Amino acid sequence: MSIGTRTKQGGMVFGDWKIYQHVGSGSGGRTAVFQIKRSNFDWEETSALKVVNIIEEEGQLSQLSKTYKNTYEEECKRLCREAQMEVRLMYQMQGSMNVVNYLDYKFSDWEEENFFGCDLLIRMEFLGCLKHLVKQKDQYSEGEVIHIGKDICKALVSCHKNNIIHRDIKPGNIFRNSQGCYKLGDFGIARILDFTGNASTIKGTYAYAAPEQFRGNGREKYDNRVDIYSLGLTLYELLNGNRLPFAQSSYVRQEDIELRIGGKQIPAPSNVGNELAKVILKACAFEREERFQSAQEFLSALEKIENQTNYRQIIREKEIEPDPYDTVPATAGNKVEQNPYDTVPATVGNKEQNTSVKQGNAEAQCNLGNCYYNGTGVEQDFKEAVKWYQKSAEQGNAEAQNCLGDCYYHGKGVEQDYKEAVKWYRKSAEQKNAKAQCNLGDCYCYGEGIEQDLKEAVKWWIKSAEQKNAEAQYKLGNCYYYGKGVEQNFGKAVKWYQKSAEQGYMKAQNRVGFWRKIVK
Repeated sequence: MSIGTRTKQGGMVFGDWKIYQHVGSGSGGRTAVFQIKRSNFDWEETSALKVVNIIEEEGQLSQLSKTYKNTYEEECKRLCREAQMEVRLMYQMQGSMNVVNYLDYKFSDWEEENFFGCDLLIRMEFLGCLKHLVKQKDQYSEGEVIHIGKDICKALVSCHKNNIIHRDIKPGNIFRNSQGCYKLGDFGIARILDFTGNASTIKGTYAYAAPEQFRGNGREKYDNRVDIYSLGLTLYELLNGNRLPFAQSSYVRQEDIELRIGGKQIPAPSNVGNELAKVILKACAFEREERFQSAQEFLSALEKIENQTNYRQIIREKEIEPDPYDTVPATAGNKVEQNPYDTVPATVGNKEQNTSVKQGNAEAQCNLGNCYYNGTGVEQDFKEAVKWYQKSAEQGNAEAQNCLGDCYYHGKGVEQDYKEAVKWYRKSAEQKNAKAQCNLGDCYCYGEGIEQDLKEAVKWWIKSAEQKNAEAQYKLGNCYYYGKGVEQNFGKAVKWYQKSAEQGYMKAQNRVGFWRKIVK
């Protein structure tokens, strides 16, 4: 079945997945994205299906001469081998929180009416596209843009580490999941760098492409700094009323692009602070030597601005609660919603504490890690925090093991690694640390670092909830309310919401208030 037929008729793919709706098309109609669903016991599972037309010919395959048919089949095989590059790149990037997860793929031969050909079908996680989200609001706040920039920088750190240039960073290739995490997708034009470390030819969307991608009719060598430029331009657009440089509206004209790639100085984006404007303009510098030289450098600049202002709290206050699993493990030392088992780290200036650290006291080492993580008594330094958490965790300190898991989960002070996060959460959880048990439940729920297993998630949330962890009690209430991982039971849902609410957990209090209104 061709892309056009799938768009009109829907149908079944990958066995038991049914095409639910057509989401969008691209590349002159040669690619399409669909939302697909399948029934899974008593709940419905959703994924995205990307269809890429590999080859299409006019006529009927059965009427081709033997020579032409053999030529077609050989060419089809060659193109399919090249098409697998996108899938291999995605598999290579698996485990990175900020890259869209590719779940399955297959090639599909089709023949209908007077055409025949072959498509590549790729199943991936279903996410909201930034391109569509942009149209729903006139202006993004600085905090929101920093959040997006950080997430995509982390994706680029992983890409460039694996010698991959994306070449097409733009809102249409940036996606957001229900937890507010932004991810980079569509590696269809990405290519592994050759041994010289460079690439050539014009690739990507012209409106976001770096100037060097146009030089020499696209034959000039360029490197991963084109991704830094395109990301900078994307963030610029979000901070500039959804307008690219020199554009008078959200629609960019050819002359606008020509001014930019011709070297005309890009003006600062509107409605943005001076420091963030400097960072964005540096990323979009005409000469690549004047840009950030790596995605990590760009990420550090954004983190520095974020740490100067409490953007994280501002973003959380604006978030609408996703349903039903709406939170991820809290970062080490995060006190936005106080957990009764959180401890306040001792200050570095405490002589008794310093002596204890030198003697290898695990609890003191953990507290010192908290000081560096939160910037309490010392300048904030995530790498130094990880160092002390590691020392304490290796001595079996459960709190440090959980904090170290948080660092790996969020990529603070270390490269983001879900599997390593799960390892440390488990060590801590097995020592009955309530926060770690809750975090391990989250990992099972989302399938992060471990195979998704809702029943296993419930198991760990129960252990944590029984230790009076308010967040786990709330999540357990969600499980019973929606029948996820357990049999649906409204009575038990209310029970756990009530227990969480009594500890002051605001989301649980809102749920309890909702139930009381229904009862009245």
